[in-house]
Amino acid sequence: MNLENQTPFPALMYSAADPDRQEHDIVVMKVSYKILRHDENSWGLELISDGSVPLCLADEFWGEMGQSSVKVESDLAPYKPMCDVILNGTAYTPNAKEMTAIAVRLKLSHPEKPEQIPEPQKPQPLNPTMPLTDEQVERWQHEKLRHQQAMANQKIKYKTQLEKTLSILGESVFKPNALLPGWKRTSLSTFTELPIRWEYAFGGTNTIYKYADDTAEPLYNQTCFTNPIGTGWIENDYFSECEKVNAKYRTRHEKIEDYKMIKAPRIEYHLQRQPKPAFVKHPKRGDLNAKQMAQISQNYPYQPAGFGYLGRPWSPRIALAGTYDEKWLEEQHPYPPQDIDYGYWNAAPTDQQIEFFYPNARLELWNLTKPEFSHKGYVCIDFPGHRPYITMHFKTGEVVPFPMITDTVLIDTDNMIISLTHKAWIRADTAPLHHVETRFSDEAEGALFIFPEEQQDKKDQDLEHLDHQNKERRHG
Repeated sequence: MNLENQTPFPALMYSAADPDRQEHDIVVMKVSYKILRHDENSWGLELISDGSVPLCLADEFWGEMGQSSVKVESDLAPYKPMCDVILNGTAYTPNAKEMTAIAVRLKLSHPEKPEQIPEPQKPQPLNPTMPLTDEQVERWQHEKLRHQQAMANQKIKYKTQLEKTLSILGESVFKPNALLPGWKRTSLSTFTELPIRWEYAFGGTNTIYKYADDTAEPLYNQTCFTNPIGTGWIENDYFSECEKVNAKYRTRHEKIEDYKMIKAPRIEYHLQRQPKPAFVKHPKRGDLNAKQMAQISQNYPYQPAGFGYLGRPWSPRIALAGTYDEKWLEEQHPYPPQDIDYGYWNAAPTDQQIEFFYPNARLELWNLTKPEFSHKGYVCIDFPGHRPYITMHFKTGEVVPFPMITDTVLIDTDNMIISLTHKAWIRADTAPLHHVETRFSDEAEGALFIFPEEQQDKKDQDLEHLDHQNKERRHG
């Protein structure tokens, strides 16, 4: 079976199997838009149809893999139970003014159906055998006109799907009080912008080597399970281990210095300021499995705050991947483990996962674009209602349209681009197909196509197969 792309957007077809060894053909297409500013208080989206925003076939990082935030995650996830909303960007102070703290905000909503105002009833003649009087006709026409005006003048109401606010702070450090026990956070420095990446959020790694220029295995290595590249997290034994290494191995010029000066997070959940380092006790016994790591991390006093992709090996995401052990190798490989939760493939923080992306959604941003793009820091964008779909061409000659579902919304405010990753799933046991075509409609109103009842039932069954399967695994 071939894929014929009838759109100017990048698309491909690939295969994946579920834990029950059911094969699925997956069609993926990425549609991207350029964010444009029309005037001082008006913004819009323009389709990018030159192929300059390709599908992402492998994870990309801002720096070294595993040592930096994910820039873009692969578009080839087999199935996401929810739609990821990701924002890659920078926080900007209003009008580029030097400040010590600001709030940034992301909001996604969709228009609700307008209120149904009853249409005026056609008047009845005084006598069934008589026509309406001129006065009755005029009054009825006037009432119909008023009804049309009332429907047209209805204010569109929006229902919020996602709303998230973060605090962006200037640089500061945690350090011990000079005279009294305890810790203090130094005053915040001023700033005008900061990339929103996990390096500036709560988390961290504590590593100690025997010698200053050592490249061998570290003597001590503890990692924050929820964000190993962040700051403000300290394992309980870190300070004492630094002291031991200094006393036993390091010369006077190689001492570990300033290890009690801890960089404070610069990205936090709004108004949830961390006043001191978070000291956490990790078990000293052997390796922990992913579920144990997730249980331990639930008790951390803080959680990383951000808008970007969560790392695949971070908790609690990694715990959803399932069990890969000897039993899996012997009985299930190469298929996914029976205990996989497909929520693992959702890369956004849980408070940025939505059930469904509406093609006519509204996106609002605060302090997330350059000052010259919005001097007040506020941007409001309405999506145009475009709808991607596929047509399945059967060997019998029948052609069946099938909607694509948006599983990732990537908002890149550094480049002012929004990319929507759309997917459609076709079970391998579907009747023999000759080929599949990707299609795209820029019609914002009305139904794109209507499925006959029997085709609608089959469509629902195919689309929800993995979702039902995943829910059964989650709830046993």
